[in-house]
Amino acid sequence: MHISLRQVFILCLVSWQFGIGIGLAQSLSPSPKWAKPTITTKQQDRIQIAKSALDLAYSRLDPWRLTYSRGEEISGIWTSVNLHTELSIFDHVANQTSFKNQVNKYFEMRGEGSGNLSTPDSDFELTYYLWYGYAAFSAYDAYKDPSFLTLAEGAWSRGNNQTVTDENLSLWQSVCNTESPRLIGGVYFTLKEYLFDDVFCGAYKWYPLRISLFLVCVYQFCNKLGASTVNESKYFRLSALLAEATSNATYLDAAAKSANFILNNLFSTQNVVQTIDVKEGCASPRFDPPITEHTGLWIEGLSILASIPGTPSTVQPLDKIPQAVEAATQWSGWQDEDGILNNHQQATIIAQGNMIRSLGVAYRRLPSSVDLQSYIQSYISVQYNAVLERARNPNTDIYGFWTGPPSSSFESDNQTSAVAVMLTVISLPEISSDDDSTTPSIAVIVGGVVGGVVFLALVVAALVCFHRRRKAGIGAISPPSPYRLSKGGTSMHTRGHPTVTSPSRTFTSTTTSTSGSLEPISRRLHVKSAATTSGISEDQEHPEDADPPAYSDVT
Repeated sequence: MHISLRQVFILCLVSWQFGIGIGLAQSLSPSPKWAKPTITTKQQDRIQIAKSALDLAYSRLDPWRLTYSRGEEISGIWTSVNLHTELSIFDHVANQTSFKNQVNKYFEMRGEGSGNLSTPDSDFELTYYLWYGYAAFSAYDAYKDPSFLTLAEGAWSRGNNQTVTDENLSLWQSVCNTESPRLIGGVYFTLKEYLFDDVFCGAYKWYPLRISLFLVCVYQFCNKLGASTVNESKYFRLSALLAEATSNATYLDAAAKSANFILNNLFSTQNVVQTIDVKEGCASPRFDPPITEHTGLWIEGLSILASIPGTPSTVQPLDKIPQAVEAATQWSGWQDEDGILNNHQQATIIAQGNMIRSLGVAYRRLPSSVDLQSYIQSYISVQYNAVLERARNPNTDIYGFWTGPPSSSFESDNQTSAVAVMLTVISLPEISSDDDSTTPSIAVIVGGVVGGVVFLALVVAALVCFHRRRKAGIGAISPPSPYRLSKGGTSMHTRGHPTVTSPSRTFTSTTTSTSGSLEPISRRLHVKSAATTSGISEDQEHPEDADPPAYSDVT
């Protein structure tokens, strides 16, 4: 066996990285300070609690518009689309059709009956379109009505029009002169038409206008270019979901570019995703304070990509998922030592509910990561227990801030945020009160020990082989022969090894791809199950007489 010094170095490096991965996995254990990291509520009770909260939330909608009539009109519209997303998700995870008629009615009332947001919603900002697209996809996932999938694709197209590609790069460079790598793959928008004269460069300003990111203009500098993290992340998630459902390589290309864009431009050194302020010339963008939803959507999008067989590893930075989960669940800016999320602003409490929903997606789609899955389950359980015990009004189904005290008045933001947690835990396994423990799992401990042993064994084996080769070469040096004799006429690579083929599905592109310099992904993509040929994954099918499914594609 001949091993060069370079090969020894590479082997040691791989072993070291493997050991680091095991060490990271070991660090993902619930904090002993976390409040109630297990759920003892029975699954049927969880379903009923969630349904009661949804019934109340739906009863407070304006019946003429199916939106919430609030002082901040746009916030009421956003929470209403979030609510109808949750109605679909409830039916999917609870294996019911309790809210199917309400969901159908909501989409029928948009776009003069077409659902295409032509009027009166056509002037809404990009964030609403992407949120609306996710609501439509959730309805498709729950009821398998292809018309909902069409609506989701239409909303995606709206976001795609704001995405920078190689083909339209010159248009965006006229707004912001910069090198193309910073732009390509990003979802951008301009704010010039929405700004007032009294806004100066870099100002933080609240406006009741249809601009991105919850009414707050936090990334405009001199009417230049804005890179919205919430838009980018929502576009990323929707692209990944559509790629999985349709096998269209255009969507997968879009998801891949979004993943790389977020990693290269919005993923900070603290392992969270943050919005950037883009100054004139796009030089040295500044990070804004992180918001829970942004990192959650990043985790969710990557988890969906990881579930799509054939996704190239170059656009699938799965090694970032544990880091992002750890950062999101330990960031002191948005949670207390007891692990409970503590955002007390209407603009961000929806975001924290969405982050829990995203963590639930990671929990279901990464079952092989036992330690990561257990950690996420504990964190979600902390939030659920807080919602029931601290945020819930004991005399009603009204929910307030998760840290308490309970609220006596209904707020659509608080209600839909709490419901997001309730829906996430429906599919979690039931745990008896006797199993309540915050100690690290045996699997994590064993994994750490095995990882250390494997690491040392690989290093020792490599060094021994290298030493033997050096020793043998000292006394047995002979001139090389220019000839090599074959011992047989049949290739060793084919003899006795029949070729095996398996059913597969190839991603195809039915629209013009938005990809940049990457090789077309459609040449390399296959999925592992013929059952998904219709665009519906196996875990999406659930007979009406079956128990509530343990997994859900959309949360």
